Amino acid sequence: MTKRIFWHIFVVAVIVLFASVAMIVGALYEYYSNQYITQLKNEAVYISQGMEENNDYLKKLDNKTDNTRITWINSDGVVLYDNTADAAKMENHSNREEFIEALTNGQGESIRYSKTLSEDTLYYAVKLKNGTVLRVSSTKHSVLAIVYGMLKYILLILLATVALSAFLAYRVSKRIVRPLNGLDFDNPEDAVTYEELSPMLMRISKQNKQIHAQMIELERKQHEFSTIIENMKEGLLIVDKKTDILSYNTSALHLLGANEAVKNKSALTLNRSESFRKAIEFSLSGR
Repeated sequence: MTKRIFWHIFVVAVIVLFASVAMIVGALYEYYSNQYITQLKNEAVYISQGMEENNDYLKKLDNKTDNTRITWINSDGVVLYDNTADAAKMENHSNREEFIEALTNGQGESIRYSKTLSEDTLYYAVKLKNGTVLRVSSTKHSVLAIVYGMLKYILLILLATVALSAFLAYRVSKRIVRPLNGLDFDNPEDAVTYEELSPMLMRISKQNKQIHAQMIELERKQHEFSTIIENMKEGLLIVDKKTDILSYNTSALHLLGANEAVKNKSALTLNRSESFRKAIEFSLSGR
């Protein structure tokens, strides 16, 4: 029982641990994603204001935005400017989610997940007064990349927590079982244990009383039977199918010329005569 309780507690603790780690990593990823989006929004607003005031503003940003990609797109999806690639060679962006949202709602955002599962790219687009769209984007580590980078620390925490969970599960299981091991089933009503076990202990106590009363009644009847057969002048010998003695009286011993009989021993040991043996066999045959 202790092992079962231990493994149940241990498995639940490990499941809760892994679920907690997954939730924490997911929450951190969501938090930093929102931070990235907020940062991109602020950069987009700052750059769009500069473009509204100065048409050559983008040229001034060349080589000054190492971590942010800036793309300027006309209303047809044609790329007019990109700080990391040749705009003339870039494909049309009219089908991009953030571009469509910006034309419709004034702003739009999206996240494209890398197939390599190492980086995700966040896009934020804002519509300018002249109908063109400014898009800024930045890459960040994917959730798997974050987990991989923290893997050593996560494993150390997991190992330490699993060990602690195993220790606590062992202690708790022992503490749970200790009152049960100390139960006195002869006097269960006096046991100091869990309240939830009280109905069961009361039933055990009731059954004990019934069994005790039945044993007293059996002993009384056995005593009555022994008294009756002992006062009989006739000999009485009760045997089973194997001729083992179940009960007898003193008169039977006298008639057989035996000094004593031992229960569960063969009745044939009381008298070796052929006639006695045949009598026993006849009686057992039921004829």
